[in-house]
Amino acid sequence: MAGTLTVQNLQGPTSGANANKIIIPSGQTLHAAGHVVQVVQAASTTKLETTTPNVWYDCGAVLSITPTSSTSKIYLSNSATGIVRATANISIGLRLLRNVNGGGWDVVTQRSRHGYWGSAINTYTSVHYGMEYLDSPNTALTTQYKIQLYLTVSGSNVRYNDTENLLTPNTSESTLIAQEIAQ
Repeated sequence: MAGTLTVQNLQGPTSGANANKIIIPSGQTLHAAGHVVQVVQAASTTKLETTTPNVWYDCGAVLSITPTSSTSKIYLSNSATGIVRATANISIGLRLLRNVNGGGWDVVTQRSRHGYWGSAINTYTSVHYGMEYLDSPNTALTTQYKIQLYLTVSGSNVRYNDTENLLTPNTSESTLIAQEIAQ
């Protein structure tokens, strides 16, 4: 039987083992627009180092999430440390890619000028790589995400997941986090 129950307030019992709790039984789903349905994280300690420009490089972590609804949005955030040694004025790009149900990778968003190093020529500079994006994949199929990095000038050295002896050991951990948001 389907129907609508209209109430102004829900309140759990004030005493007992579940005092002041409203419990959704196992096997049931609460759908409230705007709430976080699930959180998934992928991490990587794979160090990426390149001096070759004009190529997109995978940064390590691949995250998989299966949305509970095709109307959900996926909030993604990426964080990593690295270093740059510029031999000339350079910029670094980051982009987010999506693969739905094994159908191939598509670019979701791209930050074509993540950083710019024009004043620190031939010195190592610590950097923080980060990206946030709210995606609308429009699917309830398993969806994968990954980050790629791009360098614009030959001979410059770009490292992702590396701290160049600023910390021991000299690799760090990047994270890619997805939060499914009910709509």
